[in-house]
Amino acid sequence: MKFLKDLKHYFGAARKHVKSHGVVKTVRTAFAMMAARIGDEISERRYGVSTSQNIYLNDLDIDEELKKHAAFYAPTQYSILKSLLGRVDQARFGKAFVDYGCGRGRVLMVAARFGFLDLTGIELSASLSAYAKTVMAEVEQRYEVSTTILCVNATEYKVPATTSVLYFYNPFDETVMRPVIDNIMASLRENPRDMCVIYAHDLHGEIFIEHGFTPTYSLEQGGVRSRIYIRSSG
Repeated sequence: MKFLKDLKHYFGAARKHVKSHGVVKTVRTAFAMMAARIGDEISERRYGVSTSQNIYLNDLDIDEELKKHAAFYAPTQYSILKSLLGRVDQARFGKAFVDYGCGRGRVLMVAARFGFLDLTGIELSASLSAYAKTVMAEVEQRYEVSTTILCVNATEYKVPATTSVLYFYNPFDETVMRPVIDNIMASLRENPRDMCVIYAHDLHGEIFIEHGFTPTYSLEQGGVRSRIYIRSSG
């Protein structure tokens, strides 16, 4: 059943991509995604975790009403993640890091390896957040990091004054994103500072631009566009 769901999803995505970009670009994108998937599996074995499997909304343990605004679980590809994290100026933005929609903890795990020390994951699914806690407990034994996994609605999370690096991998739609950004802006008004937003699979980046963030880096890989947005306090 899981295989059939994956097959249906990928064929549907392929048809849309052919209509938008043509056959040649679609084939190139498909090969790039296959290569990335192989790289992901190698990284999974190296890290000793299992974060690759997609989990569709019908299979997630979240409220039916909230599912209308959520995205199914799919992790950021390791290659994309490493490219984005490597662009963050930690001397400017600090070592506190929040992942909205942390899923099984892949992003937080890699962020620890990139030198971030204060790691927070926001996740609506109890089962996904439980797995993320297991992954990060092992990370804490290897690195001198502090991790917190919160099973809460992202709209309820208040950004601490000490946090200036935020990560999103298309976790929810515009309906949820807007109040999340309102909370981010409230934190910046209370404690003015420079802030860095990493937005993988950037679908609603225009909302950040509306609030004074500037795109400073863009990455196109595997048919997915990702950007880094920065907002200066000055």
